[in-house]
Amino acid sequence: MKLLKKEDEGVIKKWIEEKTPGLRCFCCGHSKWGIQQNPAMTVLIDTNSARIHYMDGYPMIGLICDFCAHILWFSAPLMGLKPKDPMEK
Repeated sequence: MKLLKKEDEGVIKKWIEEKTPGLRCFCCGHSKWGIQQNPAMTVLIDTNSARIHYMDGYPMIGLICDFCAHILWFSAPLMGLKPKDPMEK
C-alpha cells in the first residue's frame, strides 16, 4: 500500500536536493536513494515510568540507499509534509 502521493514525493525530492545535496550513504558510500512509500512514526517513551506512548511520536520519511538498503530518517513536518484535514476530499 502506497501512502505518499506524487505531490508529497515532489516536496520530499525538492527538500532533499536543497538541504542534502550530494548525500552519500554512511554505510556503503553510494549516493542513489529511494523514498520509502509509507511514512513512519516514532513512539515516545516516558523515561520515568518506562511507559510507551504508542499514540505520540514524530512522523518520519525514510530514504533508502538503493545499493545497501540502509535507511535514513527525516522529520516529515520539517520537510514540509503536513497532515491533511480529515474533512478534505
